Amino acid sequence: MARHLPSGAVHVFGTPAEEGNVRDAGGKVPMADAGLFDRMDAVIAAHAEGRTILKQQLISRANLEMDFTGKAAHAAGAPEKGINAMDAAALAVMGINSLRQHMTPDVRIHGLLTDTGTSINTIPAFARLRYGVRARKPETLNNAIERVVNCARCCAHALGCEFSYRHSAHSYYTMRHNMPLLRAFAANLDLLGEPYIEEVSSSYSTDMGNVSFKAPSIHPYITIGGAQLVGHTPAFAEACNSESGFNGMLLAAKAMSMTGYDVLTDEELRRTSRNAFENLDDLN
Repeated sequence: MARHLPSGAVHVFGTPAEEGNVRDAGGKVPMADAGLFDRMDAVIAAHAEGRTILKQQLISRANLEMDFTGKAAHAAGAPEKGINAMDAAALAVMGINSLRQHMTPDVRIHGLLTDTGTSINTIPAFARLRYGVRARKPETLNNAIERVVNCARCCAHALGCEFSYRHSAHSYYTMRHNMPLLRAFAANLDLLGEPYIEEVSSSYSTDMGNVSFKAPSIHPYITIGGAQLVGHTPAFAEACNSESGFNGMLLAAKAMSMTGYDVLTDEELRRTSRNAFENLDDLN
């Protein structure tokens, strides 16, 4: 007997430019800001992984570019006339590293010193630091950003450099996992015969976190190989282009579709997931 669906709609959104250090990285952020998810009863995403995991602790993240501008001079003939931007940036790296001892364990600070010139005979007039800062709580992230920027600014001024900074990509929010939707997804993994891990601590970040502040959302992980796989590596790329990767893609599509069907047909699921969203601790 055919089962008639209640009125409703399924929207399929592309996921542009999640990764990278450019301003447009994190494509779901402007989508969320534009209100594309505001009226959704559920937003379901899945991500490839070495293991199948219902819930990872995905944390807030900001990308920074910090610029040091000094004054060029001949490094041997007139070094006293120069202001070394590279030295100021290198001093800032050491200063930022010294902050780590005084941060909470969830904070991650990682970066690069770039654009420091091409000639050893010239005092570098410009240098740039590119840093990522992550933290579990948004307020902790903001505090960490302030301390990193202040450290870099002070090092620049100590050596006579001008200093400026900017956010070089959209900031990612902490993921707010909707547990009623996750339980429905887990039940469908059971039906598909796929074992899974309930929860894993991590320090990853995703623009799906921003979506989770707009609508009930989940972001489980589906295996495409084995537990030894590490993201952003050649081995992970090879796994994506393998039979295991193809099977993982199909498994994710089935579980997502089945969970979407549950949302359409189960009024109680819609009610409990909406209630959980409206009363959710941001750091569940």
